[in-house]
Amino acid sequence: MVQFEDGMRQPCRTAMNLALHVGDLCITRHKNAHDYGRVIALHDQPAAEDNEGRVPVVIRRATLQDQAKAVENAVHGRMAVDTCRRRIAEVEGDMHLLHVRYNFDRTLLIVSFSAEERIDFRDLIKVLGNDLAVHIEMRQVGVRDAARRTGGMGPCGRVLCCHQWLRKFEAINVKMAKTQNVSLSTSSISGMCGRLKCCMRYEFDTYRALSRNVPENGALVETPEGRGVVSERNVIKSTLTVQLDDHRVQRFATDSVRTLREPRGKRGKQNKHENSDS
Repeated sequence: MVQFEDGMRQPCRTAMNLALHVGDLCITRHKNAHDYGRVIALHDQPAAEDNEGRVPVVIRRATLQDQAKAVENAVHGRMAVDTCRRRIAEVEGDMHLLHVRYNFDRTLLIVSFSAEERIDFRDLIKVLGNDLAVHIEMRQVGVRDAARRTGGMGPCGRVLCCHQWLRKFEAINVKMAKTQNVSLSTSSISGMCGRLKCCMRYEFDTYRALSRNVPENGALVETPEGRGVVSERNVIKSTLTVQLDDHRVQRFATDSVRTLREPRGKRGKQNKHENSDS
């Protein structure tokens, strides 16, 4: 796996007898064009046959001359940013320029942008191609990928996970927030990208396993001090807050409490499931 200057990652094959290590700077070839990147992962399994040349090939490790040319290409890319911004401002639609880079040969300018809706950028490609005298490739990315490339600080005070180390976005849903007893307010569950926080996925499996045998809120339970209804549960500390029949509110260890009746909503789901099974 090779990562390029704009953060894009691309699975690649290696040329015959080429030894690579994670962190190596390298030159790739794809359809007679070359690019410059860094090896970020190695895979032991042999690559599948690619008769149509759709997968880039790492042809060599980058030399000092290659690295100098890559720096020069980066300078030219920064010079092209103003032109791209000016032309994008003329386009109807909400487009946000993220990154501009040349490939290693400087025969292609890759322009990455984000937008809420699909953008017809065919005319923009023609205009930019005439302005910069180079072939243009426009890449629209989603808001999560935009946050990954832009970076920033999360509400936790740390650098965004997606920018610093997260390599793959996993599916996130509101159920994960409910299982972890997180407030469902938008400010609590939304990340800097406006989507559900990736970090809600990290501990979800642990919370789900720990809460499997813990009474739900609203369950009728038997405690060492009498019957009551669960008003709050803390699966990490293994405690339940119970409102007793005499209106006292007490906290108990989960293993000292016995469930007498599940909450009404959960019973309804169970009955529906039983009826569907029968």
